[in-house]
Amino acid sequence: MKKYTSILLGTGAFLGAAVSAHAAPLFSVGDNFDVFFDGTLKGAWNSNVTAMTGGPKKIDDYSIIMSPGVVANWGRNSKISANVFFREDMIRYLNHSSLNENLAKLYADAQYKGDPFSVRVDFSYLQMYQNTPSALGSAALSGEPAIIRYDKMNAGINGVYMLSPKTSLELGFNYSSTRYVEGWDHAYQDVYDYSVPVAIYYQYSPQLDIGLYGNYRFSNVQDLKNMNPYSQTDYGRNRSTYFGGVSARLKSWQRLSGFVNVGVTVVDIDSITYQHPLFGPQEYAGISRWNFGADMRLSYELTQKISLNMSAYQNYSVGAQGQNICNTGGGLNGRYQINQFFDASANFINYTHSKYDYGRADDTYSFGAGVGWTPNSHLRFSIGYTFFWNSSTNPGSCYQGHIISASGSLRY
Repeated sequence: MKKYTSILLGTGAFLGAAVSAHAAPLFSVGDNFDVFFDGTLKGAWNSNVTAMTGGPKKIDDYSIIMSPGVVANWGRNSKISANVFFREDMIRYLNHSSLNENLAKLYADAQYKGDPFSVRVDFSYLQMYQNTPSALGSAALSGEPAIIRYDKMNAGINGVYMLSPKTSLELGFNYSSTRYVEGWDHAYQDVYDYSVPVAIYYQYSPQLDIGLYGNYRFSNVQDLKNMNPYSQTDYGRNRSTYFGGVSARLKSWQRLSGFVNVGVTVVDIDSITYQHPLFGPQEYAGISRWNFGADMRLSYELTQKISLNMSAYQNYSVGAQGQNICNTGGGLNGRYQINQFFDASANFINYTHSKYDYGRADDTYSFGAGVGWTPNSHLRFSIGYTFFWNSSTNPGSCYQGHIISASGSLRY
């Protein structure tokens, strides 16, 4: 399944960059601009490349992923800094060459750190290639084994203003889009999200900030190009999502770092009128939902060599066909730095319960483990295993699989 393959690729690439952060650059311009080559070569076996329940569309295969990339850093030891990372993932399958694909990934950020104001700008553009629980039907109905192609773009600007030595105001604007390409826009809906987060924090102690947090998100859901006039789903419905609650940020408090947001989430889905070819105008009433909302990301330093990462969340999302989905889940993973050269990592569990408005429910699980060797600041090698499983009340969306991978990374 490409969903987990992509996650592993991204994690491996950035982990390689992180552990090699002190490598000498490929070249430098002046005292503030460095350029690095950052590449990964990965081999993998996937027991369920297309995330299918069974039949001839469920295939296993070996793949090679070549990912040459470049990293540029500007503003070393400066109040203003910027970073750009670009890579091209060239995916080649041993037995199913029709699934070969080239995917571009671009990440960029810039920040200004001042007093009393600081700001950060982020941007990413990702060409994605994966079948997901809410986007499987058309892939299953295609003539040959197929994987869905779509592009994701994210951009945001978030600022912090110190109202006093202990009180800060945070405000931002974020944009994200999911656009289906290469013919998949006839089966799935493009979604454009615009959100405005706002928070105010008080420094209760040097290790703990407490405050109020809110977020408004407007989702512009596009119509399908071949809308089924008999469908009763949420095709083309825009929606607004509101979250409000309390927040806490921890900075090495009792060995814990991270944040916790808890509150209430409300979703308002617009009404819609559709011109049915046989029965004329059809009215679909607006829908309103509310629920407990939460987002937690915590890191715990068990020892100097062992760290644990914990997450928990409950939120609403838009499915690939405009569905309104309530997601509840969490995860636990850890890392053990055996010595200066070897490390081990484990994804003990990642779990999500997804409840669709029209009655469908999915339970998605994954776990895995890996070992890495970093002989110097330029090289990293790793091997890993991942198991994934989606259980669904929709029989065509039940699947499971295994991924075994080995990779080598070079940063210079």
